[in-house]
Amino acid sequence: LWIIVLTIITIIISLVYLRYAPKIYESNATMLFSTEKKAQILGVEKIAVEQDNAAINREIQLFKSRLLVERIVDSLPLEMSYFKEGKTKFISEELYKNCPFELKMDVKDLDILRVPIYINIIDEEKFSINHIYKDGEFERIYRFGQDIYSPSFKGVVIKKVPKFQKQDFRGVFYVRKYDKSFVIADVINKVSIEPLDFKTKSFKISYKDKSAVKTRDITNMMVRVFVEYDMEKKREGFENVISFLNVQIGQFEEGNTAFEDSISALRVQFGYMDKNELQTMSSEVSSTNIIIRMLTQDILSIKSFKKIFKDTEFSSIPLVALQEKDIDVNDLITRINVLKNERNLVLLDVTPDHPKVRLLDKQIQDFKEELNNNLDNGLVVLEGRLKQLSSESAEKLAKIYGLPQVESDFNRLNKIKDSKDKFYLNLIDQRANYMIANAGVVSDYVILQNGTTPNSPISPKVTMIRLAGILSGILLGLLLVIIRYLLHKTIISVQEVQYKSKAPLLGVIPSYEEKLVRSQIVVTKDPKSTISEAYRGIRSNLQFMNNSPGPKVIATTSTIPGEGKTFTGLNLAAIISLLDKKVVIVDCDLRKPRINKIFDCDNSVGVSTILSNQSGEDECIYSSGIKNIDIIPSGPVPPNPSELILSERMDKMVEYLKTKYDYVVIDTPPIGLVTDSLEILRKADFPIYVLRAAYSNRTFIINANKLIDDNKIEKLSVILNDFGRGASSYGYYYGSGSGYGYGYGYSYNYGNQKGYGYYGGSEKKKQSLIQKIFTKIFTKG
Repeated sequence: LWIIVLTIITIIISLVYLRYAPKIYESNATMLFSTEKKAQILGVEKIAVEQDNAAINREIQLFKSRLLVERIVDSLPLEMSYFKEGKTKFISEELYKNCPFELKMDVKDLDILRVPIYINIIDEEKFSINHIYKDGEFERIYRFGQDIYSPSFKGVVIKKVPKFQKQDFRGVFYVRKYDKSFVIADVINKVSIEPLDFKTKSFKISYKDKSAVKTRDITNMMVRVFVEYDMEKKREGFENVISFLNVQIGQFEEGNTAFEDSISALRVQFGYMDKNELQTMSSEVSSTNIIIRMLTQDILSIKSFKKIFKDTEFSSIPLVALQEKDIDVNDLITRINVLKNERNLVLLDVTPDHPKVRLLDKQIQDFKEELNNNLDNGLVVLEGRLKQLSSESAEKLAKIYGLPQVESDFNRLNKIKDSKDKFYLNLIDQRANYMIANAGVVSDYVILQNGTTPNSPISPKVTMIRLAGILSGILLGLLLVIIRYLLHKTIISVQEVQYKSKAPLLGVIPSYEEKLVRSQIVVTKDPKSTISEAYRGIRSNLQFMNNSPGPKVIATTSTIPGEGKTFTGLNLAAIISLLDKKVVIVDCDLRKPRINKIFDCDNSVGVSTILSNQSGEDECIYSSGIKNIDIIPSGPVPPNPSELILSERMDKMVEYLKTKYDYVVIDTPPIGLVTDSLEILRKADFPIYVLRAAYSNRTFIINANKLIDDNKIEKLSVILNDFGRGASSYGYYYGSGSGYGYGYGYSYNYGNQKGYGYYGGSEKKKQSLIQKIFTKIFTKG
């Protein structure tokens, strides 16, 4: 019963929990890191940074950075949340993008943040608004579109639908305004990034919230913002290079204009001279002059770069375009840019004072110093070579005599112009390549799957909670039964008697349904009743225990009154008499006579007068009114009952009765109170110790064991009476293969033998779950 009740209760609790527990939804998106590098195709592969698994992990952390989440919060309506209370007010539904109105507000008091602002729609034109603030409660009625002046904010409520639905007038809406920092922290807390496969470099983005639509929107916005940010960072590098090239091109164009003007003036003044002899004589110095011009341009480029590098702080340092291949500073510039990018990523999560940032700053500074040194050394080398080549060129030009100096100068200037044009076209070409690369920038991350609107919540798990409700009810019921049993001090199971008692269990007497004022014979009222069958089983077991010919003496006792020793003796005598055996019931409880009251006979003479030699046995024998059953009452209460019971006269009385009757059933006093019955039990053919289920204390079994061990009553057997009432009813099922008595399939033990008597050799029946638990407990005990 307890199992059923507790199971029903836990099922109800689980259903209530499922009804009122907030439902959590989850939306997932999947992204893949692509290693395709279009910049390499354009010949600018040094700009691209090789990324590995560690780099992917850093990018994953970028998802949960405030930098990206702030962009998400700015793109979605997350700072205002709309809710509608349920009927019970225990749960509320969030109306994300589904509220029939919109509250626009300017906060005047920050205390209003996260405080519910209740809005109750009265009709199509009016609504009431109220909220709590530090000085009390604000409540007013406004029209839609009318300015609201609250102590905490100024705002207006705008209808988003042309006409409200019926359900909009039922229930109460409320709005919460959140500060941006709270929303960012909440989004970061609810988002999770999980790498799926490092080989394919894919990962999953998940977001959990009470609103299914919100989870989808935030998940999709998150992957979208991440891709946009990745493309921005790539464009930033290209744009820095393009900016540097524009500066160099602009400076070159200014200098080249003046140079072209000087050539034009020379042509106008002296005219153009084109003599083969001059070209032949100048061919020796042509190559030297070209190198000189290249060195000059490189020196100008280095000086220009040093000036820009010194006066401007680039997030990505542009490369230096030098024609002299022996001086290459671009590798250092690339390494500096790599460290700067890594520093920017680290700053997303830490402050500039963080040790890792300081280490990167030191590395960047070291490389900058090395770059300056290389540039200075390069200038020294270039200027030295320029001076040497200029001297060699001057010597060669001095040999050119006889030719007009003007034409020689014109040719020299014309060749300088050609080299400058080539250099200028090279700058233009490089700028065009970087602009093309910038225009074709795509993210290295591919969105494999966008977030979708989840159809069912991930929490609470309905099936699991329902199953948990059923199982917990069953387990709690079983636990309660076990606890009640463990806390119960009385005998409530047959297994307890079987495993703890050294005396064989003679039989189990089920509870009698009718309430009896005092002990009486019940087996003759309904011979086919359960209790009658149980006594027949005991009778059969007695016959197997001792089947020697001659009269037998049965003595019944118990630990305390009320355990059913008299009831057991009376009905055992009655069931034996049905075999046409003569039985006499002797009341030896001289201190508390009961037999005379049960059979309503005279108690002036009886056992006490027989033992005191005041009367003979035949004078004290009364008919019980039942065939084959006579009784001898206890007689008047004597002053010395123990002495009388232990006298030789007691033995003579028993021997005399054995000559007249087949069975002598002696009802002795409780042995737990007095020791009068000890000698009777020792001499009886069938000493029976009666225990009462759900009444007798468990320690009473120890008393029975002491009779065997200390008093050597080895023939002692035990009967469990009144089984099936109260706590003992857990182990009693009549007709289910687990009952006891006639037809119950239970075998009893005697001494070291098992399975003797009427039920010996019967097949062991299947036990119930509770019985198995009890069996394990008592087997261990």
